[in-house]
Amino acid sequence: MSVSGKKISFLITHNKKGVVSLKEEIVRLINSAEKNIFLSTWLLNLEEVKDVLLKKASELKGHIYCLMAIERNNYRYQLSPAYKNSVESEIDDLQEKYNFKALQELSGSNSLGAAVEIRGHSNCHAKFLIIDEKVMVICSANFTHSSLEIGPYPILNRNEVGLRIEDTKLVQQLTILFKDMYLLRYNAQYPFKGPEKGEIHPVVYSRQIIHNNKNNLSELIDTKINPTNGLELIWTYDIIDEKYYPTRFNPKKFLDRLKDILENEDQFVYITAYSIADLAGTEIDDLLIRKANDEKIKIIIIIDVKNKDRLPEKLKELEALDNFDIFYHPGTHAKFILTSKNWMISTANIDGTHGLRNSFEVGILGVDPEIYQKFKDFYFDLLSECQNSKEILSQISSNERLRCGKCGRSFINKNNLNDHLNSLTHQPRTIDCPHCAMKFKSEQSLNQHIKVKHLESN
Repeated sequence: MSVSGKKISFLITHNKKGVVSLKEEIVRLINSAEKNIFLSTWLLNLEEVKDVLLKKASELKGHIYCLMAIERNNYRYQLSPAYKNSVESEIDDLQEKYNFKALQELSGSNSLGAAVEIRGHSNCHAKFLIIDEKVMVICSANFTHSSLEIGPYPILNRNEVGLRIEDTKLVQQLTILFKDMYLLRYNAQYPFKGPEKGEIHPVVYSRQIIHNNKNNLSELIDTKINPTNGLELIWTYDIIDEKYYPTRFNPKKFLDRLKDILENEDQFVYITAYSIADLAGTEIDDLLIRKANDEKIKIIIIIDVKNKDRLPEKLKELEALDNFDIFYHPGTHAKFILTSKNWMISTANIDGTHGLRNSFEVGILGVDPEIYQKFKDFYFDLLSECQNSKEILSQISSNERLRCGKCGRSFINKNNLNDHLNSLTHQPRTIDCPHCAMKFKSEQSLNQHIKVKHLESN
């Protein structure tokens, strides 16, 4: 779809009418590359993606650059003891095994003699694809079977979302972030270690990249990293020593924007993430508590059921409130936030350790209504799959009827809607005559009035 002159598409894993599949779009874009491919992910083991990357590496004679968290112990969060002994844990073990097998092939151990240049960063959790520095996909999904395919076994399936964006300025900003992390950040050039004892794979250097002495983050700042076409690139950018950040670079932009939209919201907050954890010192838990307790904002949270034990106790205690609900979904991995004013998609969980402060993450903050509605539809579909959600869905459906007929914004009660209608938002704009008390709807009408009534009479 084209929204307000920009090209942006909503992508999901599920096969849903009218929505493009994440896997189909990723494979199509890789096939379309004519110059180069920049790829960041946490895991990569989907056969279809691996094969098309190898094919393109042969055609492009390299020029495919991949950044990953390729140390095995970086793949696991501190999950519950029940998870560690579950079938799903065994499946994740297989995912990691297939990941290293795919990396071996991509890094040159293949019959094509073609290689993808792979570098590892211990805290790389961002999931995005840049094609020819012209178009990008940012998504919640890793490039794996469980994230990009829908199979017969629900335990293997994930709920994922993404955006395909063709916007010159945003793609330029993300490209600069990738190059800086890929080239300059401490452990981004380490060999990667496999799951077997002593298994080490060297990094492949094609010597075709982006090798230069540019200060890429300064270049990013010089591009004036402001919202463009109603979209803003956000990130968590983790390096070891903050003295290496150039002046005016904000390494925790995702956290700051999250605080901004929560602080300014007066209607509702809908959050979905794989996990919400370790929020001490981020202010996010305190913000949610204040919004729920003092301002009575409607807050609904959906996280993966296996992260139930990691949710901060302070948030669990809020479930006693009528306006605060937490739902646990078996397989959600989507990461986005909706308020009455904004949507925000990110590769990061609402996690003080791995998403908000100490990872490499990216996302998009936006306002356009068509994408907003797609996020909203997806959220309610997700909510309908959670246990005990029937009552809250009924309440939301009722509240959805309270919608401004002029701008489409929805409200949680009639008082909010009336306040909105009586505000200046939809009041007719008038211009006062500087010579008398008359008001006019346009400058043309005002000028005509001044000419006839004031200038000619003088």
